Amino acid sequence: NNRALPIVIDDKRGRIVDDIISVTRRTKAMFKKQGIELGLVIIDHLQKIKPSRQRSNEYGEMTETVRRMKDGAMQMGVPVMLCSQLSRNLASREDKRPLMSDLRDSGAIAEEADIISMLYRDEYYTRQMMETETDSEKWANLEARQEANKNVLEILNPKVRQGEPRPIKVFIDIGTNRINSMARYSK
Repeated sequence: NNRALPIVIDDKRGRIVDDIISVTRRTKAMFKKQGIELGLVIIDHLQKIKPSRQRSNEYGEMTETVRRMKDGAMQMGVPVMLCSQLSRNLASREDKRPLMSDLRDSGAIAEEADIISMLYRDEYYTRQMMETETDSEKWANLEARQEANKNVLEILNPKVRQGEPRPIKVFIDIGTNRINSMARYSK
């Protein structure tokens, strides 16, 4: 059965949480009339949501936004994925794997989220290091590391409320934006 995947994109900028919840309710009702269950709402990105009311600092605004989004998701019975920007401090560390502390102006994300997932591609950072490496032995080691991690995306899960927080490796084809199981591509 090759039934089309029903996707609705709402790209209106400057939404507040109440607007997002309202649009989600309408979309859920529209889908229900068509016999389709709304399976997921993705917000890209969290820092672009306007607070319902101004707070004295970004942390307070972000905390309120995250809590209201979680409450709305629970009321509607729809999972919500909030995409968030990471702090630029990550770029200054030797190990570029993101940590929960890298969530920019995160407010209550770590407290409220049921799952926190972060993406990491060692191939990308290794390529950057190779561009500036002048020592031939270190460069060769980086080249081997890059080849070993070619087309590998790590999904790091530092928080899983009902499960074990462990990383998952998947195959990624950047050129086609395709992600698949690593098992399909194992040699």
